[in-house]
Amino acid sequence: MTGQEAYEEDVRRCPLYPHNGKPRPQWDDLSDLIKSTWNKYPDPREYANKRKTA
Repeated sequence: MTGQEAYEEDVRRCPLYPHNGKPRPQWDDLSDLIKSTWNKYPDPREYANKRKTA
């Protein structure tokens, strides 16, 4: 899974920011820094959190 695929899956699961209800940006609108974190750890964040606590 690429960073972009992981981010898009994460957005599909949680399309709005939980703290303010605003829509999350599309991949092309992310900064290079944010994209680099998704490329470094290309897992939807829900999976990453479960793996760390399991």
